[in-house]
Amino acid sequence: MRITAIPGDGIGPEVMREALRVLSFFGGRELKVDVAHAGRTAHDASGHVLPEITERLVLDSDAVLLGAIGDNRPGDYEDGLRPETALLALRKSMGCSINLRPILCTAQPLGSRYGYAAGSDILIVRELNGCAYYGRPRGTRLVHAPSAIVPEGFDTMRYSDAEVRRVARFALEAARHRRGMVLSVDKANVLSTSRLWRDSVASTACEYTDVHLEHCYVDSASVEIMTRPHDYDVVLTGNLFGDILSDQLSMLPGSLGMLPSAAVGHNGRGLYEPVHGSAPSIAGLGVACPIAAILSLAMLLRHALGWHAEAAIVDAAVERVARALPEQGVPYGKASSASTSEVGDAVMAELRYMS
Repeated sequence: MRITAIPGDGIGPEVMREALRVLSFFGGRELKVDVAHAGRTAHDASGHVLPEITERLVLDSDAVLLGAIGDNRPGDYEDGLRPETALLALRKSMGCSINLRPILCTAQPLGSRYGYAAGSDILIVRELNGCAYYGRPRGTRLVHAPSAIVPEGFDTMRYSDAEVRRVARFALEAARHRRGMVLSVDKANVLSTSRLWRDSVASTACEYTDVHLEHCYVDSASVEIMTRPHDYDVVLTGNLFGDILSDQLSMLPGSLGMLPSAAVGHNGRGLYEPVHGSAPSIAGLGVACPIAAILSLAMLLRHALGWHAEAAIVDAAVERVARALPEQGVPYGKASSASTSEVGDAVMAELRYMS
């Protein structure tokens, strides 16, 4: 088995360090880990946000573990590329079309205002390659108004039946192994794209008579799921709505710093990364939360390597640490009472204890 680790930018190297410590706990297996670079860090060293050597390593890997990519510093980028474009290029080259974002609340969600969410377990299945993010045409132009020439921006929201069926089938399969419920989120009362989405999802669901499917408009879903999280199991939605909903629902467990994610494709390979960004304002301070990175590693063990028992141990170790730390003890910012390495030490101690 071969894994490429990309620490990336900002707090990425700090949280990656703790995730790789956890991976080393299972180092007795035949597992090769290559470290590569992408984003601002790679651009500073090579002039490219995604160097060719990184692409080669990624394509030769069984999975990729990513820290974070992104930067808010000014810089001169070849062909106008920002560091974040490296992430889109990685997903495309790996054939990743589906994003998995589990929203799992511990018995005592750390730092969360939503104590009623304790014990809820939601899996967001988000289509990753379509919608307005990739539709063409898109851009800006000057148009003639009655009394002036004014700028206008435009994007194209586009989905094909095949794209919708692919992600719908993934969500329905996932629900079969969970609580058997799928909520499909769209805006079919307004958007033609969403009407296609709803029809394609419903048609695909006919093959899954053991799964209960419901449809909901995105504005209603944003309220209902936050209000009654225990009533939901798998949430299926498109790229734009999934991006917004998953960030909103991150408040249930307390922070983006607690949430892992996976971008997977038809070939079984995937890109595993914490949902949080590079947070350059706290980079180097030792206060970044490593829990999302460690849980992303657990997803990699489970989905990419098939190490289900090991993934379950990591999940359990993180939950025990989260329960033991005092409220606000997990580092979300400068005023934290626990450092990045201290949280990593606590997870490692739990792993040794449970093994």
